[in-house]
Amino acid sequence: MFKKTFVIPAMIGTFLFGLAVPAQAALNSSQINSIIQLLESFGADQSIINNVRVSLGGETVSVTPICEKVYLKYNLYLGVKDSETEGDVTKLQRFLANDPDIYSEALVTGFFGPMTEQAVKKWQSKQEIVSSGSPETTGYGVVGFQTRTKIQSICGISKPTVVSTIKVLSPNGGESLRAGESYIIRWESSNLPTSDVILYLIDKGGNVTLRLGNQPNTGTYSWSVPSDFVPAGTTGSFKIVVGSNDKGPSVEDQGDSYFNVIGGLVSENQVTIDQVVSKASDLNEVYTGGIAYITGKGFLSKNTAWFGDIPVSVSSSNGVDITLSVPFNLVGKYLFKITNDNGSSASRTITVSNLNTSESKIIVNEVVAKASDLNEVYSGKTAYIYGSGFLVENNTAWFGDIPVVVSSSNGKNIEFTVPSDLSPGKYNFKVTHANGQSDSSVVTVTKLNW
Repeated sequence: MFKKTFVIPAMIGTFLFGLAVPAQAALNSSQINSIIQLLESFGADQSIINNVRVSLGGETVSVTPICEKVYLKYNLYLGVKDSETEGDVTKLQRFLANDPDIYSEALVTGFFGPMTEQAVKKWQSKQEIVSSGSPETTGYGVVGFQTRTKIQSICGISKPTVVSTIKVLSPNGGESLRAGESYIIRWESSNLPTSDVILYLIDKGGNVTLRLGNQPNTGTYSWSVPSDFVPAGTTGSFKIVVGSNDKGPSVEDQGDSYFNVIGGLVSENQVTIDQVVSKASDLNEVYTGGIAYITGKGFLSKNTAWFGDIPVSVSSSNGVDITLSVPFNLVGKYLFKITNDNGSSASRTITVSNLNTSESKIIVNEVVAKASDLNEVYSGKTAYIYGSGFLVENNTAWFGDIPVVVSSSNGKNIEFTVPSDLSPGKYNFKVTHANGQSDSSVVTVTKLNW
């Protein structure tokens, strides 16, 4: 074994291993000992010293090969060196030096040169791995997967085991969380095979009660406890579980003990959300730029709806229903939250999808000033549009090229005032909204004198 890195300069190597001295012309013992001492001062491997002694003195030295345990991580080939392979070249050369018939030079330099390549070829032929071709065609002279596996089967150690770990830090037992509030879940991990983790909660029966899904393995996750997670006036006990998100054997950890979630106390002004829909069949799914309907309790005349950190001011006339226009350019899953002016809030996860349904399409059925006047309105007077697909805001009614900004409380009808300066006559009447949808009809504008 080396006590230090051994690199023999080219001149010494050529002199020592290129010299063919017949037995009768061998150097004397003093000269040989001087050379041996020089090699020992360099920290030469014993196999090198033995070979030099045989070559120079003509004597026979019996050496019992020592199989050094080795694990080669890299493919090795002509030109690579230790600094590129974490010392694998040195490990290979020491292994080959155990057999003088394979690597008589026994140079351990940390550089994969021509002599090392020839030794590899001899060893591959001896082990019947490959005996012809080139490094490029058959791998002859290259320490690839098959050669490394064979070396390890003869004189190797198993691949070092990489242990994956996860440790839940908080909540880790004994904490009290309140429904409707946020809490930071923390964990630490090492050597996970993926960049994501799976988070979920279990109850005292071991049942999964809430899945928080795949989350980036950052060590923290801000969890907004749903307001309806625990019934009002009660307390639930849970553990958080963090697991690796991979297809192989799972690595996971759970809290050491249970934490508590305290249900909120319901009052007249406490917000609760029953459902968020765009239409009856799309529970908790709405459409970007479309109309959403929220039902629940505790809504005031002034409330704020939050799509993540994007606020929308909304109002309720009866405390249990809200109609709003979903902001444009929102697509994906969002933590949707309603807060009222009293500071009460409730949240749930919803999906915002692209508006590619018939609900987004504007349809104008009637434009009237009164029931008997189909498609006839009066300048300066109130008109009514009946149809579907209207937004709460950001609709425009067009009399030809004259725009009028209009709104709808329910997406089905619009009440607005016809511009007073419109000249009597027929107009191409069109309603558009900010999502680009439109529908048109021919409308007659009449001027009244009352």
